Amino acid sequence: SFNLYEGNALVRAAVQSGNLVAGIGAVEADTYILAVPTPFVHGGQIPLPDLKYVESAARAIAPKVTSASLVILESTSPVGTTANRHYQPGSPPPADQ
Repeated sequence: SFNLYEGNALVRAAVQSGNLVAGIGAVEADTYILAVPTPFVHGGQIPLPDLKYVESAARAIAPKVTSASLVILESTSPVGTTANRHYQPGSPPPADQ
């Protein structure tokens, strides 16, 4: 885990060197960090994660991702939630996923 307050000097140095860039648009990169909310949908006995923000972020970067890219999902979704969701590098994920 990384505490942004304690790591402020590290973040500042990474930004100043150009090694860390944040944005809302997809650009070519080695690493993508998807930090999006994952609310729960309460409709049955077991609340399920609503992946609309995860899927939207994945669709946004999909055209830029390659087989060498590292994609990190920083989300509160339960372990295994995205295990069966597969996207092909360089193309948008299927609409039904």
